[in-house]
Formats: sequence, C-alpha cells, structure tokens
Amino acid sequence: RGIDTHGHEGLLASLGYGIVVMGCGLDIVYPRENTKLFDRILQNNGLLVSEYPPGTPPSAKHFPARNRIISGLSRGVIVVEAKGSSGSLITADMAVSEGRDVFVVPCNLLDHTADGNKFLMRNGAFVLTGYEDIVKEYHLTLRDMYSTKEKLSPPNKRDTMGVKDSSQMVNHGQGVDTQGLSMLSFNVDRSLILSEIPHDRCITVSDILKATSIPLQQLQPLLLELEMEGAIEHQPPRGYINMTRSDILVH
Repeated sequence: RGIDTHGHEGLLASLGYGIVVMGCGLDIVYPRENTKLFDRILQNNGLLVSEYPPGTPPSAKHFPARNRIISGLSRGVIVVEAKGSSGSLITADMAVSEGRDVFVVPCNLLDHTADGNKFLMRNGAFVLTGYEDIVKEYHLTLRDMYSTKEKLSPPNKRDTMGVKDSSQMVNHGQGVDTQGLSMLSFNVDRSLILSEIPHDRCITVSDILKATSIPLQQLQPLLLELEMEGAIEHQPPRGYINMTRSDILVH
C-alpha cells in the first residue's frame, strides 16, 4: 500500500520492468487490492520474487528480512518518509552494509513522522531534490519522456554518499533468522546489547553478535535504534561505543 504501490504504478507508466519482493508465498497476493497491479507487472516482463514457499501467509516478521533483498537488488535506495522506528531505516542500513547508495527526500524539520529522514541526513545520506539528481548521479541518458533506455556508468566511489560506513556489518556465517524475526525486534532485551558494548573502547558488530547470540537481522535494527537514541555511537570502522553513563543501570 502507499508508496510501494505508487512506485510500481509510476514504473509501469514509464514502461519499466518491475521487481516485487514479497513477504509471503508467490501464490498469495498481499495486499489483496494489488492483484491487478501484480498482473500488469508480469504482463510487462516484470518479476515477482519470494524466498518463502507457496502457501506462506504474510507476516510482520517476514518484511525486515525481505528488505535485505530489495536493497541488494537495487543500486540505490530512496527513503521518502521514515519514522524514527521505521522499517525503511532497516532497509537503508542494509543498503549501506551491502555497498549500495542511500538517498533521502528532505522533510519538514518539525514533522516527527520524518524523524528517520533527519537521522539519515545527519549521517551523510544523499539529499534528493528531484529526479534530476538520480539522472546526474548515475549518468543516465533521457532520450524521450518515459524512455526506458539508459546509459549506466561504472559505480563511482563517493566519500560523502550513504549513511555512516557500515562495512563492519557482515554476516559471518550466520543465516538470516526468518523464524524469530519481528518488526524492529522490540521483543529483544536491549539492555543485553548495551551491557556488551564497552564505554572505553569500540566493539565491532561481529563481536556483539558473538557476545549476545542475537541474529544479525534482529541486531541491526536494534543497534540503529540505540544509535538514534544516543545510547551508543557508531565510529567506523572500529565499531560501536557505549555512550550511557556507566553508573546508571539500564532497565
């Protein structure tokens, strides 16, 4: 619903090829009102992708895991609007860890429904002012209105592009947890993570994984949430440091 549907409708209007990454089995249309939209995407040489077997119903725990596929398939991720606890921030964080670009649409500074936009802008995401920025960044050639032909240059290395470097966020042999994963993993005790992050030195994501045994797909959004609250600070490439007072017990 919302931006997802509008994005695919715009793509179809420009005769593009769409890829829908689903949080359920391929035989289930979710949301139901997008049945015709999915049919149009397939009729226009698009693709439906799912890592879940047929018959798997949509579930909140599937969508954060699905987002890593979306960001992995993309060259750049655009965040239009994100709350402070938005799944879009998970996608942006995964995009950075996968070496993708992150763009963010400017927002009303007084609007708390876009706190995630502000966080991304503070951390170096590319501020998107119009489609021309995408055209210029990737050296696309606009031949005609709604043209699908484009000329891509090799990816360039930008020092200022993307959120703070998350190159340490590598899944060292750990599979994606598709069973215990819940939206933003609120059921995981954050005090466990804080207790393993020292105040006097940085610790890498790999070390946090070993110390807490929390699956990476649950750990990443929790680290992002703690960073936004100021409880920890990301100092790439060294990792995270605890910014809470050591004499305060975190409940």
